[in-house]
Amino acid sequence: MRYGDYATYWRNMELPRRQLVRDLMPYSPEDPNFLLDLIPNDSWAALQIMVADLLNADAYVPNDLLDKIEEHVAGDPEMEEDCRDLRKIHDEREREKLAS
Repeated sequence: MRYGDYATYWRNMELPRRQLVRDLMPYSPEDPNFLLDLIPNDSWAALQIMVADLLNADAYVPNDLLDKIEEHVAGDPEMEEDCRDLRKIHDEREREKLAS
């Protein structure tokens, strides 16, 4: 990919990613200002950090949030795998709720 193509691709992707990070801020396991500070610079990194934090915390993630994350990481194999892991945690917690 030529640099100009990459720059155009990134500009087109950055706005949806910024919106996603704004949508995800209420769910952040860290201080919400942490994500807010990253939005202008690299919101993709902010999303990766948030997903990693959720996985490390073995956190229950609501369906609406999982759906938003999955929608925005489509095409990135590593992030898709992380989302599958988050979905497994979600499903386990749902089963635990039903069992109790």
